[in-house]
Amino acid sequence: MIHAELTKPSPTFRKTWLESYDEWGTLDQDSSPAFLAARYDVNLREDSGFTRWVQLLHRMPLTDFQPPEGLATQTTTRVVDGMTCLGSARRRPLLQTWASPSRSAATASLCH
Repeated sequence: MIHAELTKPSPTFRKTWLESYDEWGTLDQDSSPAFLAARYDVNLREDSGFTRWVQLLHRMPLTDFQPPEGLATQTTTRVVDGMTCLGSARRRPLLQTWASPSRSAATASLCH
């Protein structure tokens, strides 16, 4: 039985996150947090790269963080079962620079 919980991204889930990433097979959403790694030239397969990426994900919702072109400020949450990453959810407070602060979007992807 799966007992799903929401948690902040953590290097702890690197192995199962990469398994899910490999299973997915492609980066088909430009706004995906995985694109953040690509924009900062971070290798997610290296321990230090994955840890750096997690730190960037933690900074993304902060008001002083300026995401790279094409990425929106967002809060990323992992859906986990124990030590297994099942997927992620993210919330973007603004869809575009023209959007009012009351508009937001939430997206989710489940992997296993």
